[in-house]
This record gives sequence, structure tokens and C-alpha cells, in this order.
Amino acid sequence: MRILLVLDTKSQNKTGIIQDAWDKFLADYSDTGLKIERTDIWIDLSKVPWVQYPYMGFKDLYGFDTNWVRNYCNSVWKTENGKYDLITFAVDETNWKEPNGAWGWNLGQWFNDYQVQMVRVSPYLDLGFRMEILHSIDQFIMRELGIDLNKFFKVDSFDERIVHGPMTEYKNHINQMKDLLIKTFDKRRNKWQQVSILKKLLELYTKLVNLLQKKENTPLMKEEVENLKNLET
Repeated sequence: MRILLVLDTKSQNKTGIIQDAWDKFLADYSDTGLKIERTDIWIDLSKVPWVQYPYMGFKDLYGFDTNWVRNYCNSVWKTENGKYDLITFAVDETNWKEPNGAWGWNLGQWFNDYQVQMVRVSPYLDLGFRMEILHSIDQFIMRELGIDLNKFFKVDSFDERIVHGPMTEYKNHINQMKDLLIKTFDKRRNKWQQVSILKKLLELYTKLVNLLQKKENTPLMKEEVENLKNLET
């Protein structure tokens, strides 16, 4: 499971809180054998527009404008493609504009091929990581394996019965689906690696075609030779 963690620059003095919360999240998966990779980037999240979210008739629930999120994910996709499975925004508490004390949201839809969460950097950050990322797991398993976690756990709603159930049971539930997790995220990683190889081969082919179109008596420039060497590695 490959996670791009987008951190609010306002939280740069809270790396201890962030790491402690992350370690608690990892503990839920520690017996599964699932490889979890995290890539950090820091950006200013203070200017991101917030909008009201409709959810089960509740009022005053707010989160990132999904149009902004979609544009951000599009920009990641253009350069990174399937390098990540999830994009998680960690918003500093001072920039968190949801008034009801929520510790985070899973946005509940696909952005390109990513699942997206936003969590509040606070003493409860571990609850945000653990719950909001777990919310997305049924979507991944259904997309990659065609398996419905409602049927797997024999519940009417994975989100309401498992994710919103006792967090003390998270590790047990996650261990029950460990084989599904490994198959799902291995499949996604393999697809991305295959696409990366094809892109590299296409780049090499394009370079070779361009070189063949040069005049026979035109020597290769040093930079062109280096570019070919880089593509081969």
C-alpha cells in the first residue's frame, strides 16, 4: 500500500505527533505482511477552498472542495501515474475548518486511480489515519479482486459495522483480510511497474528513431549518449 502523505507546512513543528500517529496506524497492519510505503511532501494547505459536505442529513460538515482535490490528483497523475494508491492530506489544526471536531474524512470516491483522505493534525491524528484509510480498503478490494467486503464479513455495511465499530477490533478485522490486502496491493504495484517499463521502452524507442533520422555523418552529442545510458538503467 503506497501512500502519498501531503503535509501542511503549518505542521512542520509537529513531526513528533505525526510520526507517533503513523506508528499507531502501522500497528493495525503489523501482522499482515502487507508492505506500506509512505512518501511525504509539504505544501501550504491554508488556501484550499472548503465546502459543505452532504452526509446522512447532518449539517455543518465541511471538507476540501472536491474540484480542488480532483485538480491536485490530476497533477499527481500526470507525473506519477500509478505510483501511489492513496493520497492523504494532513491538515494542520489551525487550517482545519470543519466545526464539529471531526478528525478526518475519507472522500469516498476515486480521483484518477487514487483514494483520498483528509485528516486533522491534532492529538487525535492516529484516529484519523486509522479510520479514514480503512474506509477506503473495501473500494480497493472490490476494484482489484471483485470481492465485496460486506459479504466477506457478513455485515450490511463494512463502513458502519467494521470501520465505525470498535477500533480495538481493527487489528483483528485487518488480519482476517490480510490475504486480500496483499493480493490487492501487489496487483496494483505490478500494474504500475508494467506501465513504467512500457513508458521507458517508448522513450527509448523515440530516442532511437530520432537518432536514426540524423545524418549519417553527424556524430552523437555527449548529452544524447548519456540520455541513452540513463534510459537503459
